[in-house]
Amino acid sequence: ELFSIHSRFDGESYIIAFLPVKNIQNNVIAYLVSYSNSSGLKTLYRDFYILNFLILMVMILISYFSYKNVVARRDLKDEKEKFHQLSLYDTLTQLPNRLLFQEKIEQSLKESKRKNNKNALLFIDLDNFKNVNDTYGHDVGDKLLIVVGQIIKGLIREEDTLARIGGDEFMIILEELNNAEDSAKISKKII
Repeated sequence: ELFSIHSRFDGESYIIAFLPVKNIQNNVIAYLVSYSNSSGLKTLYRDFYILNFLILMVMILISYFSYKNVVARRDLKDEKEKFHQLSLYDTLTQLPNRLLFQEKIEQSLKESKRKNNKNALLFIDLDNFKNVNDTYGHDVGDKLLIVVGQIIKGLIREEDTLARIGGDEFMIILEELNNAEDSAKISKKII
Protein backbone atom coordinates (compact mmCIF):
# COMPACT_ATOMS: atom_id res chain seq x y z
CA GLU A 1 0.00 0.00 0.00
CA LEU A 2 3.05 2.22 -0.11
CA PHE A 3 2.84 4.71 -2.94
CA SER A 4 5.41 7.15 -4.20
CA ILE A 5 5.86 10.17 -6.43
CA HIS A 6 8.98 10.54 -8.58
CA SER A 7 10.38 14.02 -9.08
CA ARG A 8 13.45 15.77 -10.44
CA PHE A 9 15.09 18.67 -8.71
CA ASP A 10 18.44 20.29 -9.62
CA GLY A 11 19.25 17.47 -12.00
CA GLU A 12 18.73 14.73 -9.41
CA SER A 13 15.89 12.23 -9.26
CA TYR A 14 13.97 12.04 -5.99
CA ILE A 15 11.21 9.82 -4.67
CA ILE A 16 8.60 11.02 -2.18
CA ALA A 17 7.02 7.98 -0.52
CA PHE A 18 3.76 7.81 1.43
CA LEU A 19 3.08 4.92 3.76
CA PRO A 20 -0.41 4.67 5.27
CA VAL A 21 -0.51 3.93 9.01
CA LYS A 22 -3.54 1.84 9.90
CA ASN A 23 -5.26 1.01 13.15
CA ILE A 24 -6.37 -2.47 14.14
CA GLN A 25 -9.67 -2.04 12.26
CA ASN A 26 -7.54 -1.45 9.11
CA ASN A 27 -8.54 2.22 8.82
CA VAL A 28 -5.90 4.69 7.67
CA ILE A 29 -5.15 7.05 10.56
CA ALA A 30 -2.04 8.82 9.21
CA TYR A 31 0.61 8.78 6.47
CA LEU A 32 4.33 8.58 6.98
CA VAL A 33 6.07 10.72 4.39
CA SER A 34 9.72 10.48 3.42
CA TYR A 35 11.88 11.33 0.47
CA SER A 36 15.12 9.95 -0.88
CA ASN A 37 17.13 9.95 -4.04
CA SER A 38 16.15 7.20 -6.43
CA SER A 39 19.05 4.93 -5.44
CA GLY A 40 17.67 4.63 -1.88
CA LEU A 41 14.21 3.40 -2.88
CA LYS A 42 14.61 -0.19 -1.61
CA THR A 43 15.96 1.01 1.74
CA LEU A 44 13.11 3.50 2.00
CA TYR A 45 10.50 0.78 1.38
CA ARG A 46 12.12 -1.55 3.90
CA ASP A 47 12.32 1.16 6.55
CA PHE A 48 8.67 2.08 5.98
CA TYR A 49 7.50 -1.49 6.41
CA ILE A 50 9.55 -1.94 9.58
CA LEU A 51 8.15 1.32 10.95
CA ASN A 52 4.59 0.33 10.04
CA PHE A 53 5.10 -3.01 11.82
CA LEU A 54 6.39 -1.23 14.94
CA ILE A 55 3.44 1.18 14.92
CA LEU A 56 1.04 -1.77 14.61
CA MET A 57 2.71 -3.46 17.61
CA VAL A 58 2.41 -0.27 19.67
CA MET A 59 -1.27 -0.02 18.74
CA ILE A 60 -1.84 -3.65 19.74
CA LEU A 61 -0.20 -2.98 23.12
CA ILE A 62 -2.29 0.16 23.63
CA SER A 63 -5.45 -1.79 22.77
CA TYR A 64 -4.46 -4.58 25.16
CA PHE A 65 -3.83 -2.23 28.06
CA SER A 66 -7.01 -0.26 27.27
CA TYR A 67 -8.96 -3.53 27.40
CA LYS A 68 -7.33 -4.47 30.71
CA ASN A 69 -8.23 -1.01 32.04
CA VAL A 70 -11.88 -1.48 31.00
CA VAL A 71 -11.96 -4.90 32.68
CA ALA A 72 -10.36 -3.46 35.83
CA ARG A 73 -12.96 -0.65 35.94
CA ARG A 74 -15.78 -3.17 35.48
CA ASP A 75 -14.33 -5.31 38.30
CA LEU A 76 -14.09 -2.20 40.50
CA LYS A 77 -17.72 -1.38 39.74
CA ASP A 78 -18.71 -4.95 40.66
CA GLU A 79 -16.78 -4.65 43.93
CA LYS A 80 -18.47 -1.33 44.71
CA GLU A 81 -21.87 -2.94 44.13
CA LYS A 82 -20.94 -5.85 46.43
CA PHE A 83 -19.76 -3.41 49.10
CA HIS A 84 -22.97 -1.40 48.70
CA GLN A 85 -24.99 -4.61 49.11
CA LEU A 86 -23.00 -5.55 52.22
CA SER A 87 -23.38 -2.10 53.72
CA LEU A 88 -27.17 -1.99 53.38
CA TYR A 89 -28.32 -5.61 53.74
CA ASP A 90 -28.02 -8.16 56.50
CA THR A 91 -25.58 -10.84 55.33
CA LEU A 92 -27.52 -13.66 57.00
CA THR A 93 -31.14 -12.95 56.03
CA GLN A 94 -30.50 -10.67 53.01
CA LEU A 95 -33.06 -8.29 54.48
CA PRO A 96 -32.37 -4.55 54.77
CA ASN A 97 -30.15 -3.78 57.77
CA ARG A 98 -30.47 -0.99 60.33
CA LEU A 99 -28.79 1.58 58.06
CA LEU A 100 -31.06 0.96 55.07
CA PHE A 101 -34.08 0.69 57.35
CA GLN A 102 -33.34 4.16 58.74
CA GLU A 103 -33.28 5.51 55.18
CA LYS A 104 -36.56 3.73 54.42
CA ILE A 105 -38.19 5.25 57.52
CA GLU A 106 -37.17 8.76 56.47
CA GLN A 107 -38.39 8.12 52.92
CA SER A 108 -41.66 6.65 54.23
CA LEU A 109 -42.29 9.66 56.47
CA LYS A 110 -41.72 12.10 53.61
CA GLU A 111 -43.99 10.08 51.34
CA SER A 112 -46.63 9.85 54.06
CA LYS A 113 -46.66 13.62 54.56
CA ARG A 114 -46.79 14.25 50.83
CA LYS A 115 -49.68 11.83 50.20
CA ASN A 116 -51.29 12.24 53.63
CA ASN A 117 -51.14 8.46 54.26
CA LYS A 118 -51.04 6.46 57.46
CA ASN A 119 -48.02 4.29 58.18
CA ALA A 120 -47.12 1.96 61.05
CA LEU A 121 -43.87 0.75 62.53
CA LEU A 122 -43.74 -2.76 64.03
CA PHE A 123 -41.00 -4.13 66.26
CA ILE A 124 -40.52 -7.90 66.53
CA ASP A 125 -38.29 -9.65 69.04
CA LEU A 126 -38.11 -13.45 69.20
CA ASP A 127 -38.77 -14.68 72.74
CA ASN A 128 -36.16 -17.04 74.22
CA PHE A 129 -34.00 -16.97 71.10
CA LYS A 130 -30.87 -17.25 73.26
CA ASN A 131 -32.10 -20.67 74.39
CA VAL A 132 -32.18 -21.86 70.74
CA ASN A 133 -28.56 -20.83 70.24
CA ASP A 134 -27.47 -22.30 73.58
CA THR A 135 -29.32 -25.60 73.09
CA TYR A 136 -28.98 -26.26 69.35
CA GLY A 137 -26.04 -24.07 68.34
CA HIS A 138 -25.63 -20.89 66.33
CA ASP A 139 -26.06 -22.65 62.98
CA VAL A 140 -29.60 -23.68 63.94
CA GLY A 141 -30.23 -20.19 65.36
CA ASP A 142 -29.07 -18.65 62.06
CA LYS A 143 -31.38 -20.94 60.09
CA LEU A 144 -34.25 -19.98 62.38
CA LEU A 145 -33.60 -16.27 61.75
CA ILE A 146 -33.58 -16.85 57.98
CA VAL A 147 -36.85 -18.81 58.11
CA VAL A 148 -38.53 -16.26 60.37
CA GLY A 149 -37.48 -13.48 57.96
CA GLN A 150 -38.92 -15.40 55.01
CA ILE A 151 -42.19 -16.14 56.82
CA ILE A 152 -42.68 -12.52 57.88
CA LYS A 153 -41.81 -11.27 54.40
CA GLY A 154 -44.52 -13.57 53.02
CA LEU A 155 -47.09 -12.09 55.41
CA ILE A 156 -46.58 -8.44 54.50
CA ARG A 157 -47.23 -6.56 51.28
CA GLU A 158 -44.55 -5.86 48.72
CA GLU A 159 -44.60 -2.12 49.43
CA ASP A 160 -43.89 -2.75 53.13
CA THR A 161 -40.31 -3.00 54.39
CA LEU A 162 -38.98 -5.74 56.67
CA ALA A 163 -35.51 -5.35 58.16
CA ARG A 164 -33.34 -7.27 60.56
CA ILE A 165 -31.92 -4.64 62.86
CA GLY A 166 -29.81 -6.93 65.00
CA GLY A 167 -29.71 -10.30 66.74
CA ASP A 168 -33.27 -11.62 66.85
CA GLU A 169 -34.89 -8.22 66.30
CA PHE A 170 -36.86 -7.28 63.21
CA MET A 171 -38.75 -4.12 62.26
CA ILE A 172 -41.43 -3.51 59.67
CA ILE A 173 -42.67 -0.35 58.02
CA LEU A 174 -46.30 -0.76 56.96
CA GLU A 175 -47.12 1.89 54.37
CA GLU A 176 -50.32 3.44 53.05
CA LEU A 177 -52.68 1.98 55.63
CA ASN A 178 -56.36 2.83 55.62
CA ASN A 179 -56.66 2.83 59.43
CA ALA A 180 -54.97 1.68 62.65
CA GLU A 181 -56.86 -1.62 62.58
CA ASP A 182 -54.93 -2.66 59.44
CA SER A 183 -51.65 -2.69 61.37
CA ALA A 184 -53.30 -4.67 64.20
CA LYS A 185 -54.52 -7.30 61.70
CA ILE A 186 -51.05 -7.69 60.18
CA SER A 187 -49.47 -7.87 63.65
CA LYS A 188 -51.85 -10.66 64.70
CA LYS A 189 -51.13 -12.54 61.49
CA ILE A 190 -47.37 -12.34 62.16
CA ILE A 191 -47.74 -13.42 65.80
